[in-house]
Amino acid sequence: TVLRGKAPISISCANAPCAGVVTLSGSKTVKVRKGKKTVSKRVTVIYGRASYSAKSGKTDVVMVTLDSAGRSALAAAKGKHLSVTVTVTVTGGKTAKGVGELKVAAAKPPKKKH
Repeated sequence: TVLRGKAPISISCANAPCAGVVTLSGSKTVKVRKGKKTVSKRVTVIYGRASYSAKSGKTDVVMVTLDSAGRSALAAAKGKHLSVTVTVTVTGGKTAKGVGELKVAAAKPPKKKH
């Protein structure tokens, strides 16, 4: 759930402390000229990234700030649900990918003053 342009992503490191980068990305169709023709092409768009550092055996939440492409894609998404690919890269280690969905958090009603 995205709140104020930030998406929480849970990260856990099993056997040792780890650090790296979390990237949110998606794909988009664009039209490009190829000779005299216009063709559609799928391109990967980065919606946001953040670095993290987690302790061994612990689960941390990384707040990924959406960039302008991420915010505009979420605003244009049908039903305010945006499919994203979450890529977690560990420094000096492996890369893990997963598919997720971002959605807009419901706005909280303003507090009443007494």
